Amino acid sequence: MSQKRHIITVCLVSLAMAALSKPAFLHAEPASIPAVELRVSAGPVFSRTSLPDMNPGIQGSLGASFGASVQSAPFLPSPALAAMGTLELSIFNFAQSAVTSDGQLYRAWQCLGLNLMGGLISGSIMLPLVNVPAEFSLQAGAGLRAARYTGTGLVSAYPAFLARLALEFVHGSGPGWGLALPFEYATKAGASIFVFGLCGIWRIR
Repeated sequence: MSQKRHIITVCLVSLAMAALSKPAFLHAEPASIPAVELRVSAGPVFSRTSLPDMNPGIQGSLGASFGASVQSAPFLPSPALAAMGTLELSIFNFAQSAVTSDGQLYRAWQCLGLNLMGGLISGSIMLPLVNVPAEFSLQAGAGLRAARYTGTGLVSAYPAFLARLALEFVHGSGPGWGLALPFEYATKAGASIFVFGLCGIWRIR
């Protein structure tokens, strides 16, 4: 009888110790839910414009965009990858180009755009040398543009194809910042337009 009591006592003590030890599976991180971010980006952008009867010209602008992104829970554990979607409003104000080699120039123009992009974002990666955690993202999509040329009443609307490569530094769930390389290609009224730049990003979740 005493042996049975001893066995029962050992079992109860073992269960109590197991409960107090807080096994890992009881404290697994909760599943991530889609995260929403507000984003602002700004920086210098350039437009290489080309018409069939003119040499290409480069025009500069300070561009800005305002929008929101939605990020899914990671669907790959290693490397951690998640889906990402962005809806934003962008603004450009391109100065006139320098006189091209054929003696012509491209008129200054302003542009308002609505962008929709989707892509992938990595989990936090420790950058070598600087030892700072960061995330990489790559997105592509399309946009609708409304442009007006300075000194004229001409307004045109046209679609554009977009891509963006970004490096964003991780600061938990608070505000963060990063750098982006935006690219855009469009054709309108016979002109071929390629826009590229370097922008700073500010985000908050």
